[in-house]
Amino acid sequence: MSKVYTFNSFIKRIYGKTESIFTCVLGENESGKTDFNLLQMERIHALGLADGFGSNMSTLEAD
Repeated sequence: MSKVYTFNSFIKRIYGKTESIFTCVLGENESGKTDFNLLQMERIHALGLADGFGSNMSTLEAD
């Protein structure tokens, strides 16, 4: 039987074990790809797994 993960535990599992990770989200225009990526980055930061992010999204402003 496969294990069921919550979104937070899934994020901890895939991002908590690796120093650097690359993700690619594919989909049609206006399908929520940017929103999903921003949600991932918010969760990763909130869980304390990382605090520095690189992005080519023009909607993301860096300090």
